[in-house]
Amino acid sequence: MAIDGVQMDIPDTADNEEVFGRGKTHQSLDDPYPKVRVVGLGECATRAIVDARIGAVSVGERELTRPLLDAFTSDMLVIADRGFFGHEFWREAVATGADLLWRVQSGLKLHVVEELPDGWYLPRLMTDVECQRIRRHRSRGLDTPPEGVTVRVVEYEVTNRDSDAAGPIRLITTLLDPEEVTAAELAAAYHLRWEFETSLAEIETRQRGSFRLLRSHSPAMVRQEIWSFAADPLHDPRTHVSRHRPRYICIDYW
Repeated sequence: MAIDGVQMDIPDTADNEEVFGRGKTHQSLDDPYPKVRVVGLGECATRAIVDARIGAVSVGERELTRPLLDAFTSDMLVIADRGFFGHEFWREAVATGADLLWRVQSGLKLHVVEELPDGWYLPRLMTDVECQRIRRHRSRGLDTPPEGVTVRVVEYEVTNRDSDAAGPIRLITTLLDPEEVTAAELAAAYHLRWEFETSLAEIETRQRGSFRLLRSHSPAMVRQEIWSFAADPLHDPRTHVSRHRPRYICIDYW
């Protein structure tokens, strides 16, 4: 499973702008159209979207994703890109019982507590407050054990990517035993996230055809239109289903 997000342009109506807002261009100007942000939880193998949330473009991906935690189950491995990581959000996701495999910033400070036989390590995720506490105690000569969530770290390079990309790819996971899942298997699993990202790209740029905008001129219809795309089994060209679209689709949307 993976979580990811996407933004879509919607028609420039007063209601759409009031509910969803506008983004900013690279020159810090208002976007020409209002935008809607969508985050989803989906299966990487089938690209099926199993749950999603729709919100204003001003709402961050992490905040919009928080309600999706209710859909996490203990038999899932949930993969996420580095934009989703935050100490509090990680703890909330761990509490669901699902296993996690998330990319984090390569500069994230980690306190190593155990070296692993495969050359990697188990660190603790510490908040800024905890890091400050450790520094204060060490400055007084106190050997204070750190408090925080234990994770496993795997780092690797992709040799054929843009050479300007800074640092290695760093993953953290709740799967702590290298004998259960190897570092190479975790790295391979992380890149399956692109299957779900491709699914969202189908909706964003291909499934709706040549239209730059969604067609709906009201917030309620924007939500319904997005859900119709998300529920369409034909948006994945690998899915072997009938070419005939159903006459009616019933959708609950948020």
